[in-house]
Amino acid sequence: MRRVMDGIMYDSATSEELARMASPRGTAEDEAWSEILYRKASGQYWLYAEGGKSTIYSALNRCNIFDGSWRIKVLAEDEARTWCEHNLDGDAYEAIWGPVDEDLVCATPDQPADNIKQAIRDTWLRAVFASKKFDKAFISEFLEDDDADCFEIIDDI
Repeated sequence: MRRVMDGIMYDSATSEELARMASPRGTAEDEAWSEILYRKASGQYWLYAEGGKSTIYSALNRCNIFDGSWRIKVLAEDEARTWCEHNLDGDAYEAIWGPVDEDLVCATPDQPADNIKQAIRDTWLRAVFASKKFDKAFISEFLEDDDADCFEIIDDI
């Protein structure tokens, strides 16, 4: 499949197919849909989607009647990651994006703000320490007065 959109070529033969989603087998043709996530050699992500006349991909034809159609949507990396999070299982996601930290804490409605702030701070500090490229003065600007215990960790590294 080769399509030109806004003067840019989107070619499935020269792009890497990362993932594919489709309606279940046995779905009526009018309700069938599919989405394929690609990455171009340049690193740009794009989604090719198509569907029947009863899907979100339908479009009016020349006779002013809804018909099946296709779309290409250019995605930023974070949008491509989000698409994968919503559509793939954990193994397929990690095959594309690499291992995911199981201890990473995300904001949730039932997690208090204090814990979220702490989790973000701890995740950031772990990443900084793991890189072994940090400046104690820079980190001290980020830390608050009650984070004095972190300086003990910094001194040990």
